[in-house]
Amino acid sequence: MPFDFSVFLRWDFYVFLGQGALITFFISTISQFIGVFLGLILALLQSSRISILKNFAKAYIWIFRGTPLLVQLIIIYSGLPQLGIRFTEIQSAIIGLGLNSAAYISEIFRASIDAIDISQIEAARIDGANDLKAMQHIILPQSLRIAVPPLGNEFIAMLKNSSLVSAISLSELLHRTTLLISSTYKSLELFIMAAMFYLIMTTVLTYFQSKLEHYLQENVK
Repeated sequence: MPFDFSVFLRWDFYVFLGQGALITFFISTISQFIGVFLGLILALLQSSRISILKNFAKAYIWIFRGTPLLVQLIIIYSGLPQLGIRFTEIQSAIIGLGLNSAAYISEIFRASIDAIDISQIEAARIDGANDLKAMQHIILPQSLRIAVPPLGNEFIAMLKNSSLVSAISLSELLHRTTLLISSTYKSLELFIMAAMFYLIMTTVLTYFQSKLEHYLQENVK
């Protein structure tokens, strides 16, 4: 079957896939916020002096980094109903992506916190600040500047990995692409269109990531 360039002139295809791209971006953004919030908590728990909290964080990271995201999504969407716990497709996608991302983001935060010179905490203690204030006013602002580039990369990776939620029938970009392919049989053309949408979204994210990095370099000392 010859390559059909007319597919790229179908405005209705762009609208249909564009709506899927918006869903992809939405679930990725919400999941990223969840991942950042939980990831920071996990990073702090790993630094805790309470062994049960430290071991919990390590076990969480071990499980979610050691098992495929697709399996996690299927367990949340199809497995948990056996226990009476039911989530919609979009809820399952956000929960799965967020929990998985938290395991990776926690390592980003942990590494960025460890990169701060310990002497700054000791100096803060001499000035009368406790560990919580030292973390809040000295360590976290500096570690954030270090963490932004890998966090941006994690967001971009999540946006691309979100294509896996098509396995639970969420009508995001890839799922809508496969629906069009099933009715038109134009697989190469439509996958190229989908790739264009992914490329646009990742390019926009990369642009704003570079702007944020520049801002933090100029304003966070």
